[in-house]
Amino acid sequence: MMGGKFHERSRAEASQSGRTFGMAEALMTWANLSRSRGTNPVITVLLVSPFASDHVAVQEVFSYLGWELNTAYDCTEALAFMQQACAPVVICGSDFRDGNWKTLLQACAGMPEPPRLLVSSRLADPDLLDEARSLGAYSVLASPLDSREIEVRVQMAWHSWQREWRSIKAVPAVR
Repeated sequence: MMGGKFHERSRAEASQSGRTFGMAEALMTWANLSRSRGTNPVITVLLVSPFASDHVAVQEVFSYLGWELNTAYDCTEALAFMQQACAPVVICGSDFRDGNWKTLLQACAGMPEPPRLLVSSRLADPDLLDEARSLGAYSVLASPLDSREIEVRVQMAWHSWQREWRSIKAVPAVR
């Protein structure tokens, strides 16, 4: 199930594995930081990660913030979602069983209002950042994720998307 709905298999898989990959802890800290900051805008994000624990952690944080989270476990699910709905920000891992971040970036580039793509990688070094930015990704996030970095980058990506695409729609057509 996508479209803001939480994958039920996420909760079951995460509880069975008992493993986290750094994101859960970082995002719980993020939620605590955001509590003290007041109301945030509703931000819609597509998370593409093969790890159930990532989905559980991000869902809990986004639910608390009132943000909309759509989830996918691989490129196929992510591409199916992106054909049906709009998510201004996409957070994706670097590799999947059926593609990688470049697969998603290429798909995003062909969309009428391309989302901002944030690549999450445990090997987030300057070379990956240079490659991702030169190919059109918005930014790279190092894993384990830092809660403040996540909050800032997601909000910056969302605001960047809003400025580009919502300002274009606000301009009246010239007759």
